Amino acid sequence: MKSTYKLIFAMMLLSGAIIAQSSVSGTVTDNNGDPLAGANLVVDGTSIGAAAGADGSYRIDIPSGTVSGQTVTVTASYIGHESQSTPVGIPESGNVTVNFSLTIDAIGLKAVSVTALGFETNRDKQGSTSVSVTPADMTRSGEATLANSLAAKASSVIVNSVSGDAGAGTSIKIRGYNTISGSSQPLIIVDGMPINNSQNYSGSSRFGGSSQQSRMNDLNANDIKSVEVLKGASAAALWGSRAANGVIVIRTKDGAAGSMKMSYKRTHSFDEIHERLPMQTTYGQGRNGKWGTSAESWGDKIADRSGGQDEYNKDKPYFVSEDGTFTQYTITKKNSKDTFVDKNFDQAFQTGTYVQDDFQVSGGDAMKTYLFSYGRLRQDGIIRNSYY
Repeated sequence: MKSTYKLIFAMMLLSGAIIAQSSVSGTVTDNNGDPLAGANLVVDGTSIGAAAGADGSYRIDIPSGTVSGQTVTVTASYIGHESQSTPVGIPESGNVTVNFSLTIDAIGLKAVSVTALGFETNRDKQGSTSVSVTPADMTRSGEATLANSLAAKASSVIVNSVSGDAGAGTSIKIRGYNTISGSSQPLIIVDGMPINNSQNYSGSSRFGGSSQQSRMNDLNANDIKSVEVLKGASAAALWGSRAANGVIVIRTKDGAAGSMKMSYKRTHSFDEIHERLPMQTTYGQGRNGKWGTSAESWGDKIADRSGGQDEYNKDKPYFVSEDGTFTQYTITKKNSKDTFVDKNFDQAFQTGTYVQDDFQVSGGDAMKTYLFSYGRLRQDGIIRNSYY
């Protein structure tokens, strides 16, 4: 009988202890009211805490004899969100309800991109395909034009110069060829304004058109804040049919609040012809082994010539250079063994040079900012007397 009384008494004490236990419960959501499953909650200064469930609800059981009857601070935290702390008075027994609403930590976000409107947003919430190009990578390439500096900087974006002319237009293909005879150039947007990067074609073929300096080349790569290449159809939908070939969204720099800052940068590079085709120096122009004005086959063997001056007919029409220093008459017999291959090549081509100086001043305060930018670019092309 005594054992039965002791067991009943022990159960009453245990039941009283359970009833006397205190707790803190509630929910953890974001600023949109969506639950944050797995959010961490902890009583500051202790090891007492809990994790939010799938519906964002939580419950922290406070062991008796710890912080019961005291005012403590409960902190809720979640990855990518700002932590929130709230003072809570813990009763001797019973439950206290505390709800948390955490805001997104904008400083902690790393995946930020530019939308078709030019606004910055979290890349994880976008349903479009886009590629970011950092301005540092563009300026490090040493290209004379902004369009050419995009080459090999973004996946599935093909950038080719239209010609070897200095400052020539650039062909950019983002979504491949979408037309047989029309242009495949993407739409270029600079600070919300479309600009022209089209080419003029002098003939019926799109591959033999004249070179045109693009308005995109007017931009200085050192003034660029961000470049976003929009490839998905949903990303380009805002611009309608003009964005069928993709969109390149460019944002320029603004002044930054703070003390005045000055920067100077100089870029110097050299250009060479990509490939020089070897030319034969065994046979002269002509046909069937005989020298002549025809160049359809192979002419006389240069080593078998007699040497000396060629023979001319000065009664026929002749050519005089613009400065009057050179006259070319009609050749009737070829005697000279000179080939002029290297000499003629050097008269047309050279080592191109590119020099750019950039100077920037920026600063301001909380009310207003300023940015002054000066750039000077000079490019001498690989073709003599061509420059930009």
